[in-house]
Amino acid sequence: DWRQLAAGGLEQPETDANPPTDVDIVDLAKSVDVDRRNLEWNGDVWVLADPSLLNQDTNDMFRRTLRVVTDRLTEGDTHYPYDHLEDGGQRAEWIERCLESGEIVDPRSIRGGGRKGVTDDQRSLDSF
Repeated sequence: DWRQLAAGGLEQPETDANPPTDVDIVDLAKSVDVDRRNLEWNGDVWVLADPSLLNQDTNDMFRRTLRVVTDRLTEGDTHYPYDHLEDGGQRAEWIERCLESGEIVDPRSIRGGGRKGVTDDQRSLDSF
């Protein structure tokens, strides 16, 4: 089960959602916090979001960053693979390897330039 981080919070995968760019980070943090209450996630969660977005200051809302809000998505562990992947090409390669193997691959195993021709604006798993 997965959700898209979108301008309006956590959206269903098939939703044509606007990416969370140029949004007020406090409003986004509030939306994600409200949406997480409807989720029943107890296991590990993998957050596929750019670290620069997750680390934006929320002016003491939810204890300072969007990352704090996403940490609360589950009672299990929250993982941030994009912390270890430099660009869209590496992210695409990591996602491709995970999909091909049927399991989560250690993102630190991705070295070099990753997949060529992948741009940072390709945000959904369906784009790969």
